Amino acid sequence: MSSDKAQLRSTIITALMKNIDLYRRSADNIGRDPQMRMLMQEKNDLVRERTYTQMALDGAIDAFEQVMINVEPRDIPLDPYRLLQSLRGDKPLSTKEASDKLNAALESRRQATESKLRDIPEFIELAMADPQERGLSSAMTQNWATLINGFHMATQTESALHAQEAAEGLSSRFNRAMTLHNLRTAHAREIEQKLTAAAEQQPRRPAGGAPAAPARPAATGPALDERTAELLKTFGDDVTARAKAGKVTAAVGREADVNRTIATLVRSADRFALNTGPDGIGKSAVTEAVAQAITSGNAPAELKDARIIRLQLREMKAKSGSIHAQSPQGARGYDEFIDNLHTILKNVSDYNLKNGPQIVLNIDELGEMNDRAPGMFLAKDVVVSAMAEHKGLRIIGETSDVQFKALESGSPSLIGAFSVNKLKVLSRDANVEALQKNGFASVPADLLAKTIEWSNQFISDGEQPGRALDVLISAQAHAKLSNVSVDESHIVQILSDRTGRPKHMFGKSTSEQMKILETELPNRVVGQKEIPNIVRMIKAGNSAMQDPNKPIASILSVGPTGNGKTETAKAIADLLGIPLITIDMSNFQDQHAKAKLLGAPPGYVGFDKKAALEDVADSPYCVLLLDEIDKAHPEAHNIFLSVLDEGRQQLMNGKTVRFNNCIIIMTSNFGARAAAEAKDKVSIGFGGEKGGQNAAIKEYKEAINSKMPPEYQNRIDYIAFYDPLVAEVMEKITVQKIAKVSKSLREAENIDLQLSPQAVKELAELGYDPANGARPLDRKIKEVVKVPLIEWMDNNPRKPGELLTLFVKSVKGVFDVEVRKPAVAPAAATPKPA
Repeated sequence: MSSDKAQLRSTIITALMKNIDLYRRSADNIGRDPQMRMLMQEKNDLVRERTYTQMALDGAIDAFEQVMINVEPRDIPLDPYRLLQSLRGDKPLSTKEASDKLNAALESRRQATESKLRDIPEFIELAMADPQERGLSSAMTQNWATLINGFHMATQTESALHAQEAAEGLSSRFNRAMTLHNLRTAHAREIEQKLTAAAEQQPRRPAGGAPAAPARPAATGPALDERTAELLKTFGDDVTARAKAGKVTAAVGREADVNRTIATLVRSADRFALNTGPDGIGKSAVTEAVAQAITSGNAPAELKDARIIRLQLREMKAKSGSIHAQSPQGARGYDEFIDNLHTILKNVSDYNLKNGPQIVLNIDELGEMNDRAPGMFLAKDVVVSAMAEHKGLRIIGETSDVQFKALESGSPSLIGAFSVNKLKVLSRDANVEALQKNGFASVPADLLAKTIEWSNQFISDGEQPGRALDVLISAQAHAKLSNVSVDESHIVQILSDRTGRPKHMFGKSTSEQMKILETELPNRVVGQKEIPNIVRMIKAGNSAMQDPNKPIASILSVGPTGNGKTETAKAIADLLGIPLITIDMSNFQDQHAKAKLLGAPPGYVGFDKKAALEDVADSPYCVLLLDEIDKAHPEAHNIFLSVLDEGRQQLMNGKTVRFNNCIIIMTSNFGARAAAEAKDKVSIGFGGEKGGQNAAIKEYKEAINSKMPPEYQNRIDYIAFYDPLVAEVMEKITVQKIAKVSKSLREAENIDLQLSPQAVKELAELGYDPANGARPLDRKIKEVVKVPLIEWMDNNPRKPGELLTLFVKSVKGVFDVEVRKPAVAPAAATPKPA
């Protein structure tokens, strides 16, 4: 057995043993019930004088044998089998005795006919004897089969996970069934006692007289106990009261979701609805729409005059101990929080069972119950137990997609109790209508659509319409400062403040931005003939023909170091006014590259640390620079397959990062040395010529093929081959860099720096290295320009506000500089006469 397969089997055996222990403990409790003991005596053919605990262990052994029937004998773990036999009360078995006994049982199973094999263990069959529980019985049978089949296919991770889920689901349903049976028995006993008492109080008919008046039904008691009413008033928000006052969010396009929620609330059992989706998609709006349906009389009769109370669990936990001087149990803090929650759930259920106007509890912090901090984590167990025990509960839960995934893995018993409804993203027109109906009817529809478009591009948190609504609310606050209506300038101001994108870039259309890129990028990255091709790829990615689920453009730039590959990415981000996110792929050379890029899985060290790709989620419209992609581990390349193909990637924390608004630029030195040699190599024969650029490109392609698999290359939009820099290009780069130095000097020191053509040529020669391109140039500028200039300024003090133009004649040998213009004070700075 391979190590992976052994590990998966071990994981499932652990889950199985955990659930067996749950069965055993449940059976111990149920076995103490006189009614259940009586039931066992009535079914002698099934029970055969065994206790519930013994039957639970018989079922566990039965499960173990089913699981192991197709496993090689040498791979069967005997310790769990010996433990089960011991728990059942059999004499302790040696390893050989256990092996012989198990092999005999397995052989008997192999020879048995299908009719002799039970679908589920006997102890479950007995628990399910009540006809009212046939639905649960069917579900448990399906769970049991999934558990067994999943174990047989445990060579696949998915099957192993399904088996674990089935084991947990089976445990949850079994315990719920046991609780249901106990409650039903207790309820029947209580009704019998009430009927007996009522019969004794019934007046008898006098002989020969008129019949006595019919007895009135017994009073149902107080509507809602005082403590629960106080807790709901303090920690609850009456959503139906807000709906009557017209102070709820309009749920546009959510009619189907509202109907599903209502249908769940009026079911005969398990009336627990859970709406999930990204933040801002409208989960709370669905709950508020249900409240509107109730207040307007459009809800079913079961919800007539019902109230929806939204529980503020965070506030309840924070204020534990402040409502009562002391809880009934004398507990404070978290203990009182749990006690208050338990009181609400139990008493609301009791109230609902009296068939009065129902109370529906809305828990919008359901996902936070997976928090390991004290309080919320205990609250989860209280809610799970209450949902199984208190049959009068009606609950609407809400949670985000990320929290839902965490609950699925960490609290399957909680999720399994709910009827889950995943809200889908609305169309743009529906989102515009939602914004109009939620306070922005006076804002033009085209501006609302533009707000949605911009917020999609530049903000990743949440989903529409919540994302655009958040921007509009902030813009409205800004507009109120000037006592005007919201217009485009307010929207642009908010987005600029949040993203750092220049305001003037928001007013430009995509075609205008592409025109700027087309005109200015060749001036920023000089001497590279591939720049126009890169611009074409970006223009195509911004057109209507582009697949909306793919990045705007994905470009692999290869060539010698220091020739403008990284500068291209910087220039594109600067010209478009969008963030540049740089990931140095040389930091992902080991096999843990996946964990560094996507984050650590839950429960592992580093789970709380930010994943490298999470920066894209913070700035979805960006230039993503994957520098030195050739140095990354192959596992890192695999991660970017889905990024390039589908435009999204899920992090280990459950968050999905979208790349459809990214320009992805990868840089590499693949085959740079071999390409340079091939380019300069003279062909054999008379009048031989150098290989040229075609020979260099051939070497680059061979190097790429050796490093990148074909499926990765096929997902890249364009491969740009950068040329080595020549003297003329170096001089242009030198002029650009000196211009930046001069700009800084003007702003800080009122000095205009100029270099003579001779000084530019000298500096270009000093800063050029065939092996490193233009990279040494910055170092040389600092060495022969900046340092001498600082020394000159120290030796030539100036008056405050004095303007100078310094002309550098030469940078070789002696720093030759002269002042070309005398000091002149600006006109605006001249003091006015008194």
